[in-house]
Amino acid sequence: MTSPDFRFLYNEKFYILSDFIVSRAIQDGQVDLVLKGPVDVLRVYARKVNALARKNELKIASLEREEVVSISQELLEQVRAQLGQNPLSLDIHKNIAKQLGIKERLAYLAIGQITKAEGRPNSTVEHSPPVQKEPEER
Repeated sequence: MTSPDFRFLYNEKFYILSDFIVSRAIQDGQVDLVLKGPVDVLRVYARKVNALARKNELKIASLEREEVVSISQELLEQVRAQLGQNPLSLDIHKNIAKQLGIKERLAYLAIGQITKAEGRPNSTVEHSPPVQKEPEER
């Protein structure tokens, strides 16, 4: 299943795992694979791996999906202009997405990229003042 020669079927076409391997490392009997390819094809491979794991024929240490999104410099500047120097609110990505006519997820990712590059906090929770609780009545 983790061999580069492993073949699997998707949409009446056979695929070979080696076509999707970016890196493969084996250490202490554990195989670490980094794959890159069409999401729908890799999803089929992941289902096969998960099926073996459910049967206890394979142990998965972790199964992570890294999302790679290319954001243009122009869009980053537009989002940066919308952000200003104000602290981030919980729904700011929704407001920016609406103003710029883009998807909320794209606005969210752009804000994350900007705050990381500028060293700004990107969480409203970490930097919000503590909530004052009302005294309980007895």
